[in-house]
Order: sequence, then C-alpha cells, then structure tokens
Amino acid sequence: MIFAKVNRFSVFQMALTCLLSFGAMSSVHADDLNDLISTLDGDWIAVAEESDGKEMKSSDVKKMDKTLKIDGKEFVLSWSGRSLKGTLETKPGDDPATIDMSGVLPTGKSVVLKGIYELKDDTLRICYTIQIVNLDEVERPTEFKTKQGMRHICVTYQRQKSTSMNS
Repeated sequence: MIFAKVNRFSVFQMALTCLLSFGAMSSVHADDLNDLISTLDGDWIAVAEESDGKEMKSSDVKKMDKTLKIDGKEFVLSWSGRSLKGTLETKPGDDPATIDMSGVLPTGKSVVLKGIYELKDDTLRICYTIQIVNLDEVERPTEFKTKQGMRHICVTYQRQKSTSMNS
C-alpha cells in the first residue's frame, strides 16, 4: 500500500515537472521567435531575382533598384520608381518560415505577397506569389525556386550596412 502511494506521488511529481518545464520552454520559444522577427529589421537590397524558372541578369536586378525596408511589422518594398507600403506577418517557426506582406498598390488595389523566407546572416531570401485581394486566390510557394507558368518570384536580398560615422 505504501508503495502505491509513493508511486502515485512520483508520477504526479514527474507530470508536474514536465508541465512546468514545458511552460518554461514555451516562453523561451516565444522569445526566440520575437528575436527572429526583429532580425528582419533593416534596409535590404535585391542582389538576385528569379521568376518563371529563369534567373534575372545581375545587371537587370541592379537596374531595377529593388529595396525592402522592414521596421517591426511594417515594410516598404520599392522597385523601378514604384513602391508598396504595408504590414507584414511572419511565422518563423513554420518550415519553411512564412511571410505575408499586405499593402495597397497606387492603383488602389489591395495585395498580399504570400511567401516563404530564409535568413542566413545578412542574406534574406523571399519567395512569394502576388495575390490581388478579392480577385484571385494564390498558393504560397513551398520551395525557394520558381517554375515556368507559376506566379512565384524569388528574391535574394543583402542587408545594407549602416554608413553612419558612429558604427
């Protein structure tokens, strides 16, 4: 009888320890995810782009002058004298990590860039499909490459280094 009481107590103690440990791991995990989101902050410049299964010439990428500025949950995507401003939502815990960038084009049409991303040091790769809200439904890319006939665009960005004199 004493053995049964000790055994139940031990099981209860192990279960409580597991629950408390899981709670601690969950808060650490959430903090890690917030750190991952903030690491996207900064000014990025496109160094490579692929669509329809074809990679753009580096001279054309440079000529397009595509930049991405991320500040928290806000972004500005600029290219060839145009820009898209809006908000972004990331899920860095997904595999691959997902990103949705929502904004309004100068024409007034709402768009969502549904994508996936990968961040390695100062290189950010985003592969996305453009969805015009209330007009079409698109599928999020699942890999970092494009195929002919798909509406996916993959862009590789390089983080711009700060040029202030205090750095």
